[in-house]
Amino acid sequence: MSEVPTFIDADPMNEFSVVTTEIPLVTLNGIELGKLLVRTRRENPEKPSRTLGVAWDSRMPMAEDFEVRYSYLVRFSKQPGVDAEPAGRHWHEEKNELMSAAQGNFLVVLEDRETKQQVTCTLHSDARGDAGEALEETVVVPVGVAHAVLPLDDGDSTLLVMADAPGTIEDEFPYEMSV
Repeated sequence: MSEVPTFIDADPMNEFSVVTTEIPLVTLNGIELGKLLVRTRRENPEKPSRTLGVAWDSRMPMAEDFEVRYSYLVRFSKQPGVDAEPAGRHWHEEKNELMSAAQGNFLVVLEDRETKQQVTCTLHSDARGDAGEALEETVVVPVGVAHAVLPLDDGDSTLLVMADAPGTIEDEFPYEMSV
């Protein structure tokens, strides 16, 4: 995790930009394919029907040498009893990505292209910590790592993707992987 800058103490809102937990996503043979980053979301008792989660704060980047240059929403509409088609099943040569669940729950699958070993994690838009605090979860998908995302909920769900390079057809390499 990066060092917490001194500005964080200046305003209570700044604490929601800080990554509180960083979990390496590692294959059985020790290859790190990505990271799960967790931040606390703001909950205000005076505003009980909402929380605030910081998606990106340039003063406190979640990934080293990462600047958001392109972001988009992937919207899913999963019918009950019908398997959803995963998004992705590709890799990038130039683009690193950060993925967060804006609405719903998602299975994120990362695969090492050489060994075919996978790691998975689940992103929840309504994640809660052990003490009941609201959490914001983000997966870091580095360049070269094959990835796919599958919605887990029936109905509508939305994935927020932030990237350090624009999306181009030339940088999207199809990849067969089981999800």
